[in-house]
Amino acid sequence: MLHNQFIFDHKDNKMVFVFMPMFAMAPMVPPYHPHQHLLHQQEYLFMMKSRWMFPGDNILKLNTDGSSIGSPGPSSFGGLIRDSKGTWVCGYMGNITTRWCTSLEAEIWSVYRGLCLISDKNLSNVLIETDCQAVLMLGLEVLDTRHPWKSVMDAINMIMRDQKCTMVHTRRDGNYCADLLAKLGSTQFEEYIKLEEPPILLKQYLLQDIEAAFEFQKNNHFFTENINNGQC
Repeated sequence: MLHNQFIFDHKDNKMVFVFMPMFAMAPMVPPYHPHQHLLHQQEYLFMMKSRWMFPGDNILKLNTDGSSIGSPGPSSFGGLIRDSKGTWVCGYMGNITTRWCTSLEAEIWSVYRGLCLISDKNLSNVLIETDCQAVLMLGLEVLDTRHPWKSVMDAINMIMRDQKCTMVHTRRDGNYCADLLAKLGSTQFEEYIKLEEPPILLKQYLLQDIEAAFEFQKNNHFFTENINNGQC
């Protein structure tokens, strides 16, 4: 019988998932560490970083996601903008009805639509989070004029520059609200819908993100104080 165990690798600063036999785990005793509680705290903070976090003072955050069933297949997208306290600013969603898309195409389209919303509302200092690493990599490439997404990527880069936006990668746990909007987009007839208020079923998850962000902020402050006081 196998047992799943998470091991935190402090050297490489990453979480490793391993399988260990139950009988092999029984006699194992963790070695004593004088600051064991701080090590647990560090592990906890590492896991919390996969959740949604406050973007910082005077910074907005756009979370964006695309969805494709089949890749290529029926596709939709969605996203939302929140302020430095996690309060809803606006959002969008849509159903790509003109053609089937791959997952990457749906992700790119969602980023583009989110940036169009930022431009329309003349917002600036926006941190954009996507759980699609390929979109980030594509934005760093110099695309050939024949590339099918060159015009869209050029528009994305132009709006990001004009509105002072930065794009980073997030894990799916930190992008759940955008994922939910992307799935809601598939139930719409319109290709693009602006949302001034959050859908009712999204509100509980917006609150959960705020609570998780506050919890991370509180524990991160505690951990930092211990480091500054020389307790680790």
